Amino acid sequence: YDLYSLLPHFKQVNICASIDGVGDIGEYIRTGLDWESWLENFKQGMFLVDQYGDDAMVFDVTLTTPGLFGLKDMFDVVTELDVKSYFKITFAFDPSVLMNPLCLPKEILHEAIDDVLEYIEPKLTPKTQVYKDTLLNLKTRKTFAEEWPGTYQDGLKRGKSYVEFMEDVRSQKVTFREILPESAQQWWDNI
Repeated sequence: YDLYSLLPHFKQVNICASIDGVGDIGEYIRTGLDWESWLENFKQGMFLVDQYGDDAMVFDVTLTTPGLFGLKDMFDVVTELDVKSYFKITFAFDPSVLMNPLCLPKEILHEAIDDVLEYIEPKLTPKTQVYKDTLLNLKTRKTFAEEWPGTYQDGLKRGKSYVEFMEDVRSQKVTFREILPESAQQWWDNI
């Protein structure tokens, strides 16, 4: 069956298309993702917005550390498509979860957030306001260094080891380190 041919028969539709990044960054985060195919499949369902409203087709974004550094590109895609996004941040139960942006030192995290905010603020719409709100909230949260001062460095080492192991297994186009800006690459190298 073709899902899109079935959906117009329902009273309400809400497709939360889960995505963590666009292009190479999205493919890095989710092994097996083909960004261009994902985007084409999403676009095929855009007719549902006309029938069911803005919540019919939504980018369900999980913000990760690599995703933070590709968030401008994500913002451009949702702005071009004029779609709504739901937003959450990768969960972390200890400082080894390097996919959570709070693993970054505060100065690198805030610099990245400020850079994205400067880029998106002139282009914000009611559908994209969640990007700004989430980033501003992220700036108020404790970083891993503040949350787990006694185990932060050890957690980073374990997390980096795990990330590098997974990169070897997954054979991807880019690495975590390559996604990071130069200032954050120095942090990565010093873990």
